[in-house]
Amino acid sequence: METHKKCLRCNQEKSLEQFYIRYGTNKRRGECKACWINRTNNALGRKEKQSQFYKRDKLVNPNKYKQKTAKYNSENKEAKLWSGAKSRAKKNNLDFNIEVSDIVIPKFCSVLGIKIESSHGKGPKDNSPSLDRINNKLGYIKGNIRIISFRANSLKKDGTIEEFEAILKDLKTFTNSQNNS
Repeated sequence: METHKKCLRCNQEKSLEQFYIRYGTNKRRGECKACWINRTNNALGRKEKQSQFYKRDKLVNPNKYKQKTAKYNSENKEAKLWSGAKSRAKKNNLDFNIEVSDIVIPKFCSVLGIKIESSHGKGPKDNSPSLDRINNKLGYIKGNIRIISFRANSLKKDGTIEEFEAILKDLKTFTNSQNNS
């Protein structure tokens, strides 16, 4: 049985105790503990530096940051909708098996007939695309999603058919009384 191993990073022969065990196996990592720690610390340092530059750029030139964000969001609308759905599915413990390619943004909302356009700025507008679960009891699964306007999805969010019928009845009564006056 082996008692020593050669590190793939520093090429030094070291005892097996100098190598971490791979998670879920009895095998040792290819690089020694010292090299692994050095590599991960360097990677963490890069991430911290990247984060500092990101924060600095956001503070120093907020307009440029907003423009970059707006450009990214306008070029990746489907990915943004997919990412939001994935987060909500995880948060609410819903099934999720859709892919970005399953999301196709139509030109018009199938519910209200308004033109769907992505908003640039704070929050969605009434005509922004919104990912709708056709049956809210099911998750974000293939065949149970469609893109409608944010306004239609907001109206549909938690109302029941009975509530919508009551509102419609009230609107018809109110409109008729207004027209007869």
